Amino acid sequence: MKNPTVINAFAQSFNGKIYKKRRGGRYYRASGRLLHRDVWSGSNGDIPDGFHVHHMDNKKANNGIEILDCMSMHDHRRLHGLEKRNLTVLYNSHGKAIKEAAKWHKSEAGREWHAEHWEKNLRKMTEEKIDKICEQCGGGYQSTRLQKTQARFCSNGCKSQHRRLSGIDDIEKTCGSCRKKYMKSKYIKSKYCSLDCSRVARYGK
Repeated sequence: MKNPTVINAFAQSFNGKIYKKRRGGRYYRASGRLLHRDVWSGSNGDIPDGFHVHHMDNKKANNGIEILDCMSMHDHRRLHGLEKRNLTVLYNSHGKAIKEAAKWHKSEAGREWHAEHWEKNLRKMTEEKIDKICEQCGGGYQSTRLQKTQARFCSNGCKSQHRRLSGIDDIEKTCGSCRKKYMKSKYIKSKYCSLDCSRVARYGK
């Protein structure tokens, strides 16, 4: 289970990307993608069309997988509608309403609601298997219907190899020996463009 790292009040990092929130904004974004949706799909697979990812504590700065839930747009809106109607009657203070919403999600009634939602909308999608072809090695494998668009590779090894070959993670670096520019993955700590330059820097020849 992987969670994002909080950098400050307006930035969090996840899977090598920096997601930022504008002042007055609600969600953290990177290249048009929403952090909380990427965190959920990173642990559970592709988010079905028309489904939302819900913050169970209603705090948009908390994007840990343990407080995120995927539900249909209808159920999400209905849930917030119920919370709003019930809490408005009980509390005029927004701060108190937020605390009560978090309590409700952790209550027996809240947990029963989430369990019912899982059985109704998601369980079948995690159990139903579909045949796919790995985009890297060309081998066949099975995935779940919930992951049908995101699962492109048969293994993490093929996924990593595809990223390396595509150069998607490459950045321009300057060789510490010959000072020439070269491309290398940002995840690989390298100072030199070649073994020859590395030997020259270490041994002078």
